[in-house]
Amino acid sequence: MKLNKVKTIAGILLATMILFILPACAGEQNPVMPTMLDSIASEEAEKIEPQFVTVTYFDAAGDPHEATVPQNPTTVAIFEWSILDILYTVGWESTGIETLILPDPSSMPDELSWFVTQDFVLQGGTLHYVNWDILDLVQPELVILGMRSFAHNAAGETNSPEARVELQTHADEAYPDTAFIRLTQNSARSNLAADMEHNIYALQQIFPNIADALQSQLDDSFERLEYVGQRVRESEVTGLFVMVWADRMSFFLPDSRFHMIYDEFGFTSPIEELPQWGDQHGFDARAEFILSINPDVLLVLDRTDMASPTGGVGVANFIADSIIQSTSAAQNGHIYILQGNPWYTATGGLTSLDIKISNIMSFVDTL
Repeated sequence: MKLNKVKTIAGILLATMILFILPACAGEQNPVMPTMLDSIASEEAEKIEPQFVTVTYFDAAGDPHEATVPQNPTTVAIFEWSILDILYTVGWESTGIETLILPDPSSMPDELSWFVTQDFVLQGGTLHYVNWDILDLVQPELVILGMRSFAHNAAGETNSPEARVELQTHADEAYPDTAFIRLTQNSARSNLAADMEHNIYALQQIFPNIADALQSQLDDSFERLEYVGQRVRESEVTGLFVMVWADRMSFFLPDSRFHMIYDEFGFTSPIEELPQWGDQHGFDARAEFILSINPDVLLVLDRTDMASPTGGVGVANFIADSIIQSTSAAQNGHIYILQGNPWYTATGGLTSLDIKISNIMSFVDTL
């Protein structure tokens, strides 16, 4: 009897299960499934939905602006070597950029020459001129401008400040789906450390996948920069930054585009009364003037051969000058030739900063 009773109970349970299973087999939906599927679909939609961040940048006059920028853009134009240097230094493959518009590579620093042979790179103008035809073709999600951007027209003629503002307005109106921001180091008064921190922070927001790598690299470089600057300040030496051409030279002091020499790198100005800077190429100088102020250290940038770390005809003429040879810097072996592009066209790059530190370390090693 007990066995028959067990069989009866088992039969009832089986029948009950069949009653629940058959409607599902017949096409009726399980009331739990739609909720689960909707949740999964919602999560997937969130993954592919583009995210945007608000980035602060500064225009050519130094005025602050804000731009809404897509995170992890895959089509990007970069008209500032410093920014390309930063992204390349921390690992280009991690940026996720698939199509890149760059200026004419003729002025590209040697450290970035890898980009010249890459299939995903298109040439879209120069550091001074944006080729609108290429932008029309690619329709990039993000365009990063530098201080030189919009400075010239297609014929190479200099644009007025008003024309540069008009071009920025044109860019905003003609490319409503493209974010334009200006990140640069080539300002009238260099604030190297502060400007690099600002640019790194902006890039961290735009490319969150490399945020940690950016911060780590910046911290390491700043640690070395602080060490070099401290050693130079302790020495209390005067220094003069000189830029030479084949047939002329100019000098820079504090509050100029090479203010970093007297701020971050710690040299003392050989002149107490500073001139008002109005020319990005400095004040013209003669060898007699340099001898008259007689700085302890001469830091020389050769404008005639920007790609060569050993200098070209400009620096050769400078060093051969008998008056320059009479300076204390020359007599004591303290004329240092600076590597061109890291100081001039890619001032705020991470690799460029390390090269600048190495250049000044040549003097620190003598202390």
